[in-house]
Amino acid sequence: MTHLFHGLEEWFDYSTTSFQAAGANAELDPRHIPTTPTAYNSETYRWLATRYRDIYLDLYQAIQADGTLIRKQPPHFTQEWAKHFEPITIWKQVCPLFVFGQALGGLDERHRDLARAYALGYGVPVMAIDRMMDALPGAQATKHTWLFVLASYALGLEQLQKVDAPPAAERCFLRHTQEMYHFFWGEERARYQLPEVVSEATLTKYLEGDSRLLSSIFFPVTIEWAFLLAQGSLPPAFAPALVALRRMRQLNDEVVDADEDIRFGIVTFPYLHGLSSPQGAELAENVHATWKLDREEPGSPKMAELTAQRRLLLQKAGSFEAAAHFSMGCLKTVMQAVMGHLPAKNAFDVTLLVNQRVSHLYRLAQHGWNEIPGVYQPEPFAPSSHAALPLSVPWA
Repeated sequence: MTHLFHGLEEWFDYSTTSFQAAGANAELDPRHIPTTPTAYNSETYRWLATRYRDIYLDLYQAIQADGTLIRKQPPHFTQEWAKHFEPITIWKQVCPLFVFGQALGGLDERHRDLARAYALGYGVPVMAIDRMMDALPGAQATKHTWLFVLASYALGLEQLQKVDAPPAAERCFLRHTQEMYHFFWGEERARYQLPEVVSEATLTKYLEGDSRLLSSIFFPVTIEWAFLLAQGSLPPAFAPALVALRRMRQLNDEVVDADEDIRFGIVTFPYLHGLSSPQGAELAENVHATWKLDREEPGSPKMAELTAQRRLLLQKAGSFEAAAHFSMGCLKTVMQAVMGHLPAKNAFDVTLLVNQRVSHLYRLAQHGWNEIPGVYQPEPFAPSSHAALPLSVPWA
């Protein structure tokens, strides 16, 4: 396991310098990540939740279920919005915009306006799509939800066009959302199908080519927006880091969601890797049995045995570790970009975003690639860290 985390010395030195410049809150010392990753991970959320609390409260006043922007919409829209609006999810997705914006020179009303447009055009409608797509056989999609997604996307574009930002901000959003919907479409067409052969080339294409690993877009959109507002454009040398963030985020989810994804008919990297291993034939048999059981006996207690067997096969094949290895490689690309573009003294919150993902991998590795229930989630409506000093709302 330890070989996964080799080569992080330069990053930990940079993170430590940044940590010390920010006041050296002991619970956020990056040198603690290898030994206490769960505690460190939780504290990063507490710090960021407190530091950006007032910024988020201002955002939520506009986009929560009875917010100033939402209550202007027709009742049928507001009802659907209330079903799918999750403050914590929006918090996580918009956080890079605020964190990078602050590190690159500070926040202003344009960051707020972009965050609103993001939530309307992508953050909430994509949650509605996820719920429709991630359903077991026999579940019915609602026409109301599809219409809500279209209306919300259009509303988000309308808001985006009102923001005093470079035209590239809208182009960035359109480019990434178009890519995302095509990946979603391709994923939907390929559900409940195992490939006949999985070669090394298959795995490489999945990891490095156009695959569902690129379907997560909140990192590239929000970070590119922060650079656009601060510098007028995204530095070309930073672009590979945004691609790496997309792949890393999705791949980490594939490790955590391995049990759920396969039941929804999604054949993710851990399964492709497992199918290419000596355990491949047995794994394929298990997957087909899983799909059959969900169709013929939904809710059957037999599923627990199949799930345990699948996880054991994937662990024997080293599939979770293989996913984590590539994910860490993506994170190293991000680390190099951050170190090359931001002075350590200004980058503490940025290092926390990266180290959240590093500590997450450490945590998974220490617990047999199982997610740990009950890990702290940010509560934006209440202070969570005594050490963090909340930013004032610059446009108030």
